[in-house]
Amino acid sequence: MRSSFILSSESRGVLVVGPNTTERLSGTCFRGGRQAGDFLHWRSPDDVFADEYVRREFLADVGEVIGQRGQDRARRSQSLTIVCPGQIGWRGTHPSSLYSAQQLEQFQPNRRSTAWRIKPGVALAPLTHDLTIIYDLLWNDDDEWAVIVGSMYPGPDIGVLRGNITENEGIVFFAWDNPGE
Repeated sequence: MRSSFILSSESRGVLVVGPNTTERLSGTCFRGGRQAGDFLHWRSPDDVFADEYVRREFLADVGEVIGQRGQDRARRSQSLTIVCPGQIGWRGTHPSSLYSAQQLEQFQPNRRSTAWRIKPGVALAPLTHDLTIIYDLLWNDDDEWAVIVGSMYPGPDIGVLRGNITENEGIVFFAWDNPGE
C-alpha cells in the first residue's frame, strides 16, 4: 500500500505499508475471525487507512511529530493508539492483574522477550476501541516525509517486545487462536 498525503503547504509525504508487512499482518490481525488480536471489520491495511476517522487521527499525529522534530530528518520510530468511536477488534493482551498464576503459562512472543499468556479456556478476548499503529518517520530522497507502517493491532500499545513484557508493561497475552467475546 502506498498513499500520498499533504499536511500543510510545507509538509507532504507518502504513507507506505510494504508487502512483507501486509503479509505478516494477514496472519495476525487480518485473519477474518473472532479471535484475539484480530480486527472486526477491516481485512487489510488499506481498509484501516480508508477509514476517514483513522486516517485523520493518524495524519494529525504524524503532523504533530513532524512539527516537534523541526530540522531533524533522521529515521525515528513512533507509536500511536487511536481510540476509535466504535469497536474495532479483539484485544491480544489484557492487564495481568486480572489473572492468577494458575490461569497463566509462560511463552516467548519473540526471541528477545518472555511473557505470560492466558491459558486456553480461561477468558474470551475482549472487544476494544483502541487501534495501535507503529510507524517509522523519515525524510526520503523525494524531499518528502515517508511514513512506513511496521505494525498495527487492536488494543493499547504494548511497548517494545524486549525482556519480560508482563513485568515491564503489566500485561498478559491471549493466544492467537483464543476466541473473542
